Amino acid sequence: MKNVFFLALALTVLAGVSSCRKNDPERPPEPPAEKYRQVTITAGAVRIKTSLRGDTLTWSTGDKLNIVPRTGSVEAVALEITSGYGTDQGTFSGKVDTLVTDNTEIYGWCGGDWTYSSGSFSVHMPATQTYVDNGLAENAYPSIGTGTIRSGIMLSNPMGVLKITVKGADTIEVKSVSVTSVANNLAGLFAVDQAGYAVSGGSSKTLTLDVVSPYVALSSAGVNFHIVVPPAEYAPDDLTVTITKSDDTVLSSTFADTVTVTAGNATAREIQILPEGPLPGVFSVSATKRVRFSKGNLQATCDGASYSWGFAEHQYDYIGYKAGNTTIDSQTNGSVVDLFGWSTKATCYGISTVFDYRAYAGDFKDWGTAIDDDGTWFTLSNDEWSFLFGDTSPRKDSLYRYGVTVCGNPNCLVSAPDDFEGTIESEYDASTWSSAEVEGLVCLPASGFRSGNYVYNAKRLGTYWSSTPYNASGAYLFGFDSGAPYTMSIDRDCGRAVRLVSAAR
Repeated sequence: MKNVFFLALALTVLAGVSSCRKNDPERPPEPPAEKYRQVTITAGAVRIKTSLRGDTLTWSTGDKLNIVPRTGSVEAVALEITSGYGTDQGTFSGKVDTLVTDNTEIYGWCGGDWTYSSGSFSVHMPATQTYVDNGLAENAYPSIGTGTIRSGIMLSNPMGVLKITVKGADTIEVKSVSVTSVANNLAGLFAVDQAGYAVSGGSSKTLTLDVVSPYVALSSAGVNFHIVVPPAEYAPDDLTVTITKSDDTVLSSTFADTVTVTAGNATAREIQILPEGPLPGVFSVSATKRVRFSKGNLQATCDGASYSWGFAEHQYDYIGYKAGNTTIDSQTNGSVVDLFGWSTKATCYGISTVFDYRAYAGDFKDWGTAIDDDGTWFTLSNDEWSFLFGDTSPRKDSLYRYGVTVCGNPNCLVSAPDDFEGTIESEYDASTWSSAEVEGLVCLPASGFRSGNYVYNAKRLGTYWSSTPYNASGAYLFGFDSGAPYTMSIDRDCGRAVRLVSAAR
């Protein structure tokens, strides 16, 4: 909606008054009197402010409103805010050349790098913006409008604000925050339709918000970063947020749901930035041993000739029926496997379609060594899985729940760390799960199991290998579905999920 700035005008004559004696050589003569038109503009609910009170944009010290006649030779002048700081109604004042009359057509803007030609506006949105604690940098958030001094300036906002609340460990210091879109331009020169203030154009799909040292430390409560972006409906997974840490390493996350940004408004979203190391929650797996879980199930990615190893991007991610699990005997570049036969020296950590337990004979080779050789990561034993979830576990039943839906994935098992005092819900969306991860909750997805190139019961059943052999042909696993979790022995030749842990120090 367009909003009106009402202008009250007063004519001020600045008359020179001399208090000096006529022959005083120390005082220069006063300059001749000049005439200016004093302009005062009171701004109501129009959303072009640069700070925030909660999620409401407000005016702040240093905000300016620029006005310039559409005809004539008078230069643009900046009106400075004189009252209304921290509120949604500010008053701006300044002096305008007397060549401007009540009926002079003018246009005005607040923030941004604008040009005007033949009835249309263009704005250049830089690819780099500057971080301001809980607000926006001066001139970062543009608004434009037209009118006359008598009728007032009609202002509208062609851009929106994306408020990103980033949660994470306080050991993560943020140097910059970047937002990248797959389908939309976020920076560059945009054309703005004066009638409807529609935005089109741009040349860059990445925007970066720079944090001037000292850098910002994250927290479990979250830190707010505000980035001016074009209005659009950004599809799920279209926007990727990348955090550059003070040591120049990067961490990334995507928005799993649609992000709708409208002109003149702030759209709030939360993300959880997890370190590459273990998750924050601490879990007892024996009377004397405590561990932290990896951030996702183990995955092996094929480059056409060999495999690289890592963890799923999200805790609830799994490959399921997709290529990788179903094409183990004919892998192509980029194929991902996350269901493995039991790992021995005779197999490539269980990546095999051979459906014969004898092919998996021998001593266990821990999947943790696929990630590194220093013992950081390891597979839980059968006794340790039982300590976490078995009938005789000393841990409270309230510290886990099965049959949970996490970000649309059904029948997950969600477990809480030893010190958790809250309630595990039956369903989490992207926002509530982000908050749950900060509290240390772990999600084991129902990723199914693999026999040869065939996957069964994904979304219904989760089975995870232990490091404990049963006999020459079998090993123990931990499993769950919509019922209570269990441990059992089974042949080694089926593909199961693997979730690694690290010792809590």
